[in-house]
Amino acid sequence: MEIIVGFLIFLLFYWNIFVILKQKGDKMVENYLDDIYKPGVNHCFRLWANGKYGSIYDLENNCVLRFIEVPDGTHYKYKEEDWKQKSPILASGIVVWWLLYRRSKSVLDIYESYCQMRMAQYKARREKDADSWKCDIEDEFFNKEWLDIERKCVYESQALFGFVSEQDGKEIQDIINNYWSFIKHTKLLSKVSSHMNSDNLLELEYKILDILSLHGNEIDTSKKNESKQICNYTELRLYTEEEIREASLDMQKKGWIYCFVDDTQDELGPAYWHKLLSPGIIALREFLKNNSRKKEQPTFDECHNVLKTDDDLQTELEPLFYGNKEEVAKYINKMRVIPNNTEKAQFTAELVNHNIISNLSYKKRLWDVLKKYGLYEPSLSNWCNYINKYI
Repeated sequence: MEIIVGFLIFLLFYWNIFVILKQKGDKMVENYLDDIYKPGVNHCFRLWANGKYGSIYDLENNCVLRFIEVPDGTHYKYKEEDWKQKSPILASGIVVWWLLYRRSKSVLDIYESYCQMRMAQYKARREKDADSWKCDIEDEFFNKEWLDIERKCVYESQALFGFVSEQDGKEIQDIINNYWSFIKHTKLLSKVSSHMNSDNLLELEYKILDILSLHGNEIDTSKKNESKQICNYTELRLYTEEEIREASLDMQKKGWIYCFVDDTQDELGPAYWHKLLSPGIIALREFLKNNSRKKEQPTFDECHNVLKTDDDLQTELEPLFYGNKEEVAKYINKMRVIPNNTEKAQFTAELVNHNIISNLSYKKRLWDVLKKYGLYEPSLSNWCNYINKYI
């Protein structure tokens, strides 16, 4: 027993030694980032990782960090005429913006606020040009100006790596790498075209707000055929993926919801609704107050009857679309939202002309299916008369 107790004491002694050494080792990995310029704080003069003594500061308050070197350890103030020459640039752009706000904002907020600041600067400068009236200034910014600015800033920021620890450098590089991904994603979002008029867009937005208020957060719209939250609101199935994404992004701009749209292979994916925000709750409340007679929602079982009908419709249309399931799904969704019969015939004729629908099947065979499932009510002769105008 005494041997066991002695062994345990021995282990405890060496464990304490290990903890103390580890804590000292952790302290040896210095965090230099906290000593870089903060607004409203005096210069922090110190010895940096490369052995140089001085302060890293934004001398002009323009998001450009310069190094004020003090070789002899005394705090020396440069004359106004020679400070640029003696204070090399260490970082600029997103790196400086992140250093300023990393304690108070999320990374997404930092990226977005920096982008908005750069956009405002470019617009203010570009709008003074004589040809600005005929230019899409935002498009210019996203597709040329922004990238040119950031490449220069990232290049300048490489100088900062020598002044900080390896761990700090990895953190800065991670911010830069993810910022490039953010730029790519934001460029794709800037190209989202409008498919809906303002009234229809607002109507869809209130439906989405209603779903989020009833069923909570974290809803993946790409699974609207499977999700109970969305399935309980069958009207949403009348909208295409592009229309749902357009409404989701518009609501995010208004601050009504927080959503994310993934991108793969330079294309935008479906919207993912994270949560309903306070302004969205207020907007929905006002809408419901003004539209008190709310439409009764179908049950989940009723919704699945609709889904079963859709499956049958999909199956019957596929042979007419050369077996292309994706085109059939798009066609069904579009035919449900087209307001009149002439436009339905014109839309169908376009698909025939592009060899998406078989030119041997677009008359009676297609009309039979559309009539059966309530997508086209008038007679066969009416259908043929309209569609022949556009073939």
